[in-house]
Amino acid sequence: MKKFQFKIFHKLFFYSIGIVFLTIVSTYIFNIIFLDKFYIYRVKCQVPTIMENIKNYSNENNITGLNNYTKKLREREGILTLFLNPHTKQWDTYFGCFFPTSDKNRVLINKQFALREQVATGAKTLIYNEKIGNTWVSLRTSLSTISAYKREIMFFNTIVSFFLVFILSIIGLFISKYFSKDIKAINSAAKSISNLDFIDNINIKRDDEIGDLAKSVEKMSKELKDSITNIESFVSNASHELKTPVAIIMSNTSHLLENNIPNDEVKRIAKIILNETNEMKELISNLLVLSKTNSLHFKLNRKNFILNELIESSLEKYDFLEFSKDLNIENFLNKNIEISGDKNLFGIAIDNIILNAFKYSKEDSDIIISFEENTLHIKNIVTNPNINISHLWDPFVRGKNSSNIEGTGLGMSIIKNILELHSLKYGVLLEKNIFNFWIKF
Repeated sequence: MKKFQFKIFHKLFFYSIGIVFLTIVSTYIFNIIFLDKFYIYRVKCQVPTIMENIKNYSNENNITGLNNYTKKLREREGILTLFLNPHTKQWDTYFGCFFPTSDKNRVLINKQFALREQVATGAKTLIYNEKIGNTWVSLRTSLSTISAYKREIMFFNTIVSFFLVFILSIIGLFISKYFSKDIKAINSAAKSISNLDFIDNINIKRDDEIGDLAKSVEKMSKELKDSITNIESFVSNASHELKTPVAIIMSNTSHLLENNIPNDEVKRIAKIILNETNEMKELISNLLVLSKTNSLHFKLNRKNFILNELIESSLEKYDFLEFSKDLNIENFLNKNIEISGDKNLFGIAIDNIILNAFKYSKEDSDIIISFEENTLHIKNIVTNPNINISHLWDPFVRGKNSSNIEGTGLGMSIIKNILELHSLKYGVLLEKNIFNFWIKF
C-alpha cells in the first residue's frame, strides 16, 4: 500500500486556513476578556481632559458652552455629566433633567473611580466624582451599552468569519497551487539530476527564495555536469598517460627475454625501463596530490613560514636544470617575508612553478623572482610566446612545443588547487615572450 504523502500544496493550504481561523478565534477571545477593560481604560484616560475642559468653561462662566460640551460627551462618547445641586442635594444636568440618586446621604470621595452594579438589572456603571470649586461633578458611563455592542459584534464577526474563511480558502487554494507548482518543477529537476539527466534551465522567473533555489539548482546541475565531464576526461587522460609507459616497459621487457642480447643493448633497454618507471612514479605522485587537493574533507595544516626559504629550497632542488640550460636566477625577495599556510603543500606548488620556469625557459636567459605590493612574481623568457593561457590550468594539457620536454601535464592543475585551498589570488601574464606567474598574498 502506498503511503499517504502530505504534500506541500496541502500544507500551504491548511496552514493559510489555520492562520485565518487562529486570528478569528484570538479576536473572539480578546473581545470577551479585554473589551470591557479596554473601554474602561479609555474612559479613564479621557477623564482628566474632560474635567479640565469643564473647569475652563466654569471659570469662564460659559454656561452655554458647558451645556453643549456635556451634550456632545453624552451623544458621542456615552458619558453622562451630572452636577450636584447644593440646595436640593440632587444630581442635575444643565438640560433641566432631574436624576434621583442614592448618593444623597453618601460621602463623596474626590478623584476616585467606582464601578457600581444595579441590583435589579445587573447593569454596571463606571462613576468618577471630582469637586470643582464648590460644585461636585460626576462623570458616569454605562457598561451595559458595551455588553450589548459586544453581543452584536460577536454575531457580526461570526457571519464575517464564515464569509472570510470561504473567500480566503479560495485565495489560499490558488496561492498554494502557485507556490507548489514551482516547487514541483524544482523537485522534478532535482530528480532528473539525481539520474544524471542534467538540465540547463528550470524556467522559473521569480525574485524570491524559490527563484534563488531554482537558480542554485540550475548552477548545481551545470557544475555537476562539468565535474563529471572533467572526471571522465581525467580518467581517460590518466589511463592514456599510464598506458604509454606500461606499453614501453612491456615491449622492452619482452625484448630482454630474448636470447643472445648484447650487454650494451641490455643496458640501453634497462635505462628505458628505468626512465619510464620514473615517469610513471611522477605521474602517480601527481595524481595523488591532485586527488588529495580535490577532496572536500581536506584541511590545511596552517603554520607561519618564511617564503624565501621555501623558494631557495626549490631552486636548489632543480639546480641541475639551471646549469644545463645556463640560466641566470635573479632573486630579489626579502629574507623576512612571512606567510601563513600549509608549508608542505605550498612547497609542492612552488616546486611546480619553479620547475616549469626552468623547463620552459629559453637557454641562456634570466629568471626573475620578486615581491612587490604583497604579490610574488616569477618571470621567465619562454621559447614559444603563442601559449593558450585559457586552457593552461586543465589537467594533461601541455603546450605544442613541450613534446620534447619531460612532464605529465598536471603541474598547473596542482598549483591551481593548492592556491585556491589557501584562498589566494593568482594568475599568469604573457607579454611578448615573458611569462609572469603571480600570487597575491
